[in-house]
Amino acid sequence: MNDIEEEMKHHYPQFITLKVKSFAILREIIGKEQMTLQLPIKDEATTVADLRIRILELYPAISAQRIVMAIAVNAKMANDKSILNDFDEIALLPPISGG
Repeated sequence: MNDIEEEMKHHYPQFITLKVKSFAILREIIGKEQMTLQLPIKDEATTVADLRIRILELYPAISAQRIVMAIAVNAKMANDKSILNDFDEIALLPPISGG
Protein backbone atom coordinates (compact mmCIF):
# COMPACT_ATOMS: atom_id res chain seq x y z
CA MET A 1 0.00 0.00 0.00
CA ASN A 2 1.49 3.39 -0.96
CA ASP A 3 1.32 6.60 1.10
CA ILE A 4 -1.71 7.92 -0.80
CA GLU A 5 -3.72 4.76 -0.24
CA GLU A 6 -2.69 4.74 3.42
CA GLU A 7 -3.80 8.37 3.86
CA MET A 8 -7.09 7.78 2.03
CA LYS A 9 -7.83 4.91 4.40
CA HIS A 10 -8.21 7.51 7.16
CA HIS A 11 -11.17 9.22 5.53
CA TYR A 12 -13.52 11.33 7.62
CA PRO A 13 -17.10 12.01 6.44
CA GLN A 14 -16.99 15.74 7.30
CA PHE A 15 -14.13 16.18 4.83
CA ILE A 16 -13.60 15.48 1.17
CA THR A 17 -10.35 13.78 0.25
CA LEU A 18 -8.49 14.94 -2.85
CA LYS A 19 -5.51 13.42 -4.62
CA VAL A 20 -3.37 16.40 -5.62
CA LYS A 21 -0.50 16.36 -8.13
CA SER A 22 1.79 19.34 -8.66
CA PHE A 23 4.01 20.13 -11.61
CA ALA A 24 7.17 22.13 -12.43
CA ILE A 25 7.81 25.10 -10.09
CA LEU A 26 4.76 24.17 -7.98
CA ARG A 27 6.23 20.72 -7.33
CA GLU A 28 9.50 22.37 -6.28
CA ILE A 29 7.70 24.67 -3.81
CA ILE A 30 5.44 21.95 -2.40
CA GLY A 31 8.31 19.48 -2.22
CA LYS A 32 6.50 16.47 -3.63
CA GLU A 33 4.74 15.48 -6.81
CA GLN A 34 1.67 13.97 -5.18
CA MET A 35 -0.19 14.36 -1.90
CA THR A 36 -3.56 13.77 -0.33
CA LEU A 37 -5.43 16.79 0.95
CA GLN A 38 -8.66 16.95 2.93
CA LEU A 39 -10.98 19.94 2.82
CA PRO A 40 -13.99 20.51 5.08
CA ILE A 41 -17.35 19.88 3.45
CA LYS A 42 -19.28 23.14 3.24
CA ASP A 43 -23.07 23.40 3.35
CA GLU A 44 -23.36 24.87 -0.15
CA ALA A 45 -20.44 23.06 -1.83
CA THR A 46 -16.69 22.77 -1.58
CA THR A 47 -15.17 24.48 -4.61
CA VAL A 48 -11.87 24.93 -6.41
CA ALA A 49 -11.69 28.37 -4.75
CA ASP A 50 -11.66 26.63 -1.34
CA LEU A 51 -8.88 24.36 -2.55
CA ARG A 52 -6.89 27.31 -3.94
CA ILE A 53 -7.16 29.14 -0.60
CA ARG A 54 -5.97 26.05 1.30
CA ILE A 55 -3.02 25.45 -1.05
CA LEU A 56 -1.93 29.09 -0.71
CA GLU A 57 -2.24 28.85 3.10
CA LEU A 58 -0.08 25.72 3.16
CA TYR A 59 2.46 27.01 0.64
CA PRO A 60 2.71 30.82 0.90
CA ALA A 61 5.77 30.80 -1.40
CA ILE A 62 3.37 30.33 -4.32
CA SER A 63 1.84 33.75 -3.61
CA ALA A 64 5.17 35.27 -2.61
CA GLN A 65 6.61 34.32 -6.00
CA ARG A 66 3.44 35.56 -7.74
CA ILE A 67 2.85 32.25 -9.46
CA VAL A 68 -0.48 32.04 -11.24
CA MET A 69 -1.76 28.53 -10.65
CA ALA A 70 -4.30 26.81 -12.90
CA ILE A 71 -6.22 23.89 -11.46
CA ALA A 72 -7.56 20.86 -13.30
CA VAL A 73 -10.10 18.49 -11.77
CA ASN A 74 -10.21 14.95 -13.13
CA ALA A 75 -8.11 16.01 -16.16
CA LYS A 76 -10.37 18.95 -17.08
CA MET A 77 -9.50 22.60 -16.53
CA ALA A 78 -11.61 24.06 -13.73
CA ASN A 79 -12.53 27.54 -12.54
CA ASP A 80 -12.87 28.68 -8.94
CA LYS A 81 -16.63 27.97 -8.94
CA SER A 82 -16.16 24.32 -9.97
CA ILE A 83 -17.47 21.95 -7.31
CA LEU A 84 -15.15 19.35 -5.83
CA ASN A 85 -16.21 15.83 -4.91
CA ASP A 86 -14.68 13.21 -2.70
CA PHE A 87 -11.64 11.51 -4.30
CA ASP A 88 -11.37 13.95 -7.23
CA GLU A 89 -7.93 14.03 -8.82
CA ILE A 90 -6.44 17.52 -8.86
CA ALA A 91 -3.57 18.88 -10.94
CA LEU A 92 -1.86 22.12 -9.90
CA LEU A 93 -0.48 23.68 -13.06
CA PRO A 94 1.96 26.59 -13.29
CA PRO A 95 1.93 29.05 -16.20
CA ILE A 96 3.27 27.61 -19.43
CA SER A 97 6.28 29.31 -20.92
CA GLY A 98 7.92 28.65 -24.19
CA GLY A 99 10.29 30.04 -26.68
